[in-house]
Amino acid sequence: MIPQTIPSVIPITAPGGAGYVEAYPTVAAKVDIGAIPWTSPEAILADDGIRAWADLMGLETSDLLLCTHFNFAIPGGALIVGVEVIVHEVLLQAGNLYAQLYVSGAGEGDVKVLPWAPTGNDYVVFGGPAIKWGAVLTAAKVNADNFGVQLFAEETENAPKLYRCDSARVKVYYA
Repeated sequence: MIPQTIPSVIPITAPGGAGYVEAYPTVAAKVDIGAIPWTSPEAILADDGIRAWADLMGLETSDLLLCTHFNFAIPGGALIVGVEVIVHEVLLQAGNLYAQLYVSGAGEGDVKVLPWAPTGNDYVVFGGPAIKWGAVLTAAKVNADNFGVQLFAEETENAPKLYRCDSARVKVYYA
């Protein structure tokens, strides 16, 4: 099980300077793309049982849930080798959750999708230690306030669905 609480930024350094940093965002916002809005987007800032949610009524997509301002301090010469996005999700029905990195103020790279199942209280992981999402990442870009992740949900079964997210955090691996 993934720990329920972590400090705002955890730097882990391996021999040779390689390591990772992991943090929750300090800013969350809903971005209106003409879809179904997220309610209480700020609830995704901590793994505390308070949830952001989107109520989709049938074959609908949510607006973007944007998480930024991670306060990373990756060394300037470091090479970014991978990014993980860990979402603590609680939902009532099945559907899809999508994630894309937000780099320099815009979505960049691959859009990852994970089907949600009606299992309830789970952590889902997008990316990994050696997955760069097809994005051009540097320490400066990742350290910037306008780096983050944008999430959105999609209802695929033409039935009402309530999507809930408790938290999102990002782990950036570097060498």
